[in-house]
Amino acid sequence: MRFCRLLNPLLKDTLAPLFTADPPKSAAEVLAAAQAKKKDGDMADGNALCGAWAALISGLKDKSADELKKELLRRAKTYAKVLRAFATSGKVELALLRYMQRLCLQAEKHLEPHFALMLHVLYDVDVLSEDAILHWYHKGSDPTGRDVFLPQTEALVKWLEEESEEEEESD
Repeated sequence: MRFCRLLNPLLKDTLAPLFTADPPKSAAEVLAAAQAKKKDGDMADGNALCGAWAALISGLKDKSADELKKELLRRAKTYAKVLRAFATSGKVELALLRYMQRLCLQAEKHLEPHFALMLHVLYDVDVLSEDAILHWYHKGSDPTGRDVFLPQTEALVKWLEEESEEEEESD
């Protein structure tokens, strides 16, 4: 199943102003808006997750690398609940990873050097699982951009694999 291929821009357009509002909207308010828009648009979880991610990263274009990292971490921690609501399976997580690849290569090229950081942040806030990241790395990445993103994420994957081995040994 291919999620995120025909992303409904209405979700991104609805959520982007909520993620960047001043004063900030709560995660509960953003989630309620996202769920309502998902229901109205009869969207699959994969499309909703990709739309929420696209909205979350919107407005990061004109920031320095340090500002971008800081703001990405802040938004991901604040709104992880919104993303987790739609990250309902490994298939959906894989769809997000592939969508992120395409987005970084096309519309959001300024984020391309921060791809590994984005994966690590989404892992840390429990949006992406270890299994999804490892599957994406070993056999699920989009061929477009594979040569860019696999080397960039090699250290993260090695760390995840070592963590997994340590957990197995302690069991």
